[in-house]
Amino acid sequence: LNLKARELEAKWHGLRSEFGRQLNKIRSASTNESGLANPITWRYFEQMYFLKDVVHPRKSSNNVTTENVRDS
Repeated sequence: LNLKARELEAKWHGLRSEFGRQLNKIRSASTNESGLANPITWRYFEQMYFLKDVVHPRKSSNNVTTENVRDS
């Protein structure tokens, strides 16, 4: 591989981000009332599993307030 540092950094960021998305699927499926689990089909999931303790879901935010929801 003849990749520059920025290219490697971008690839690592992409792998870590995708692992986080896949891990969130598992976490949300385990809390889902239906109990249906979606199997992970991403080819690198098992190899990236060492990150499971350091990848945490971010708190989501939006611009909708409860006042705006009630007024609608």
